[in-house]
Amino acid sequence: MVAVQAQAAGVIFTMKSGALRLQVCSDSIVRVIYSPTSSFPPSRRDPVVIKTNWPATKFTMQANDDEVTVTTSQLKVVVTRKDGAITYRDLGGQQLVQEATRKLTPVKVNGEDTYRAESFVNIYGSREAFYGLGQHQAGVWNYRGESVDISQDNTNIAVPFLVSSNVRDFLEQRFSQPLQ
Repeated sequence: MVAVQAQAAGVIFTMKSGALRLQVCSDSIVRVIYSPTSSFPPSRRDPVVIKTNWPATKFTMQANDDEVTVTTSQLKVVVTRKDGAITYRDLGGQQLVQEATRKLTPVKVNGEDTYRAESFVNIYGSREAFYGLGQHQAGVWNYRGESVDISQDNTNIAVPFLVSSNVRDFLEQRFSQPLQ
């Protein structure tokens, strides 16, 4: 992490490679936006999350040599300075989920320059189950510990939404912007 900038609706992290934005939407919703470049692409209509204006939500930001913590009245989001890993915790410090790594790799698809998105979520030490992700033919019900390709195919229908056995919901959206 090269720099941290607090803003009215969240925090922007300038990484060695790319930029990360935490947008505090409510006490329990934090939108994470990552760009492989030093800037974020212009906003565009989101086909899933149609709400564009969120009321101002009170949050605090605390930083030390190892991490930056954004805290609302219901949630703590911790970003490590070393690699930008994001950990979500409740106010008691209990880990909810950790996105250990994220990567956007430039690729060409149907002649168009775009990105292949990868994300690794660390749930080791947890018995939490994850259900959802759409219609897949692999016969998997609980995706805990599974690697899943979220792409549209003939009989595979991708819905990037998970519900956990701990009553948490995750919407994983990856817009691949064309390369300039």
